[in-house]
Amino acid sequence: GPDALTLAKDLPRPPDLVVTDIPMEPMGGTELAERLFSRRLASHFLFVSGYGPAPEYDENYGPFLPKPFSPARLVEAVSELIG
Repeated sequence: GPDALTLAKDLPRPPDLVVTDIPMEPMGGTELAERLFSRRLASHFLFVSGYGPAPEYDENYGPFLPKPFSPARLVEAVSELIG
């Protein structure tokens, strides 16, 4: 999470999509999305997890894709989000 924030600040423009796991330490995927979105460093998110959506998951930031998933399903989910 913190590394992704630092990286996003240094990019010349926001990424089209951020794919993030939900349970991460020290900053989970939902908190990362909140921080990136509020700073206008990203606007589209895809959340993944092998544990199901965690209580802190906020579907307003983006859809949830359960692990395991195939590469084809990942491409499909990304296409649905950003075309």
